Amino acid sequence: MSSDNLFKKNKLKRTLATKQLAPSEHKIQLAYSIESFELWYILHFEFLNVALDRNQYINKLKRYLGKYEKNDPKVYDKIHQAGGSEKQASFNYC
Repeated sequence: MSSDNLFKKNKLKRTLATKQLAPSEHKIQLAYSIESFELWYILHFEFLNVALDRNQYINKLKRYLGKYEKNDPKVYDKIHQAGGSEKQASFNYC
């Protein structure tokens, strides 16, 4: 695990511990996100209902986008340029 990911994991643990100990009058609200946000990106290109690990998600994105880097601020533009939105809209989810 990279030091950046370890820091994020430890920060989340501290945040959760704070939430569990905080009095309700502080009205703390937390938002959670899945580890593999990449799944949401992939769903712009294909329907996927199988379990994959993070590396498999990233490999799929590289096939669609050519290059993928986590936290790329232009990833949505790249997905749109690759036709992701149009492909996703054409799926039959039934």
